[in-house]
Amino acid sequence: MSLLRKLAFVLALVPLLPAQVFKPTLGIAEQQYREAQEAWLREDPNLAADLLTGNPAEMHKRIRRIASLRDDVMDKKVVYLDLVVKRFGEIRGRIEGAAQTQLPVGDLKKELQDEQSRLLEDQERIESLIQDLPQGDDYALVMRELTAEKDELVKLQNAIAMRMRSLDQIDKNQEASREVEAKDPLAKKLDAITAMWTEERDKAKAQRSKWADLYAAMDSEVDRGKSRAQPAKKPAVPPANSQPVKPDKSKPATPAQTPQARSIPAQGPGFQGSWLYQSSPGAWTGFGEPVQVSLSLRQSGTRLEGEYRARIPGRNILGQSGADGSDIRKLDLALTGDETAPGLAKVSWVSQMPPSKGEMLLHLGGDRRVLVERIAAGDTYFPRGMEILLPAPNPSGR
Repeated sequence: MSLLRKLAFVLALVPLLPAQVFKPTLGIAEQQYREAQEAWLREDPNLAADLLTGNPAEMHKRIRRIASLRDDVMDKKVVYLDLVVKRFGEIRGRIEGAAQTQLPVGDLKKELQDEQSRLLEDQERIESLIQDLPQGDDYALVMRELTAEKDELVKLQNAIAMRMRSLDQIDKNQEASREVEAKDPLAKKLDAITAMWTEERDKAKAQRSKWADLYAAMDSEVDRGKSRAQPAKKPAVPPANSQPVKPDKSKPATPAQTPQARSIPAQGPGFQGSWLYQSSPGAWTGFGEPVQVSLSLRQSGTRLEGEYRARIPGRNILGQSGADGSDIRKLDLALTGDETAPGLAKVSWVSQMPPSKGEMLLHLGGDRRVLVERIAAGDTYFPRGMEILLPAPNPSGR
């Protein structure tokens, strides 16, 4: 068979070979997850701002593209967390095996004591021979050899005594280790860490459907916005033989006749006010559904100042817990920023406890709802996510 025929035969067999599944290492899986997350964050940061103002067909394409990137993020996050859980399981197994495999100090010490007894018997026998050896130069060589053998036996006895002292110290260390393990088992600590990562993985699996619901809601909102849009009225075309009407200078110009007045839109309350979170399907994404969120803003021109307070489920470092004993992260943030476009504001936040800072985007809807996006944080204690807040009831009832 010629070389070309052999090559063609091998290439023909390639599709029939079983596919090799590539299993990334923990480091590679984490890098792939972080890169996918960064690609999703950078792809279309203005999607929510353009949702009701952009071209509907283009908005649908943008939503599908960003939803596909988010699916990729969640898939790679689950792979990464699976490997983390597996790694801790392996560590726990190795530590358990090491804890059960301890040196049999008693047996080793018994063997050394027996060896020490044999060496003492040999030493006594040699000393007896030395004492019974006749005096004289004829026996000087034999005397020298017996004395050297006796000295070697003494050295061996000293070495065995040092080993026995080492075994005594090892026995004390193992006993202390057993006492510590009995009071605070290492396996229990590893189980708690593994449970935390397992919980994160299960939440990541559940969050994928939440993100899908969010982008599906965006798709529907684009269609509803299109149906609510009013067609623009065409300006009346005057007859060809008509003469332009000149304004009567004897009468004061009305606001409708003043070009400057027509170009200034009516100013609403803007971002001035207070908002609260109300639980409803699709009203949040992130680490967990907020237990409570409040937003208070003061506006002067385009400048914004205010406070954002939230209680979000999740492991914390401050010791807060919910009514059912679950962990709660308490966020108390001071906000400053600017309204960069009508209905869109970018604000920086600062936290005193724990000390951190980050950024938010605020989207004000026509119905006064505010979409809050936590887009950046200097500490993982402050999770990224979104929630929709409703205007707070007026205390006066008006």
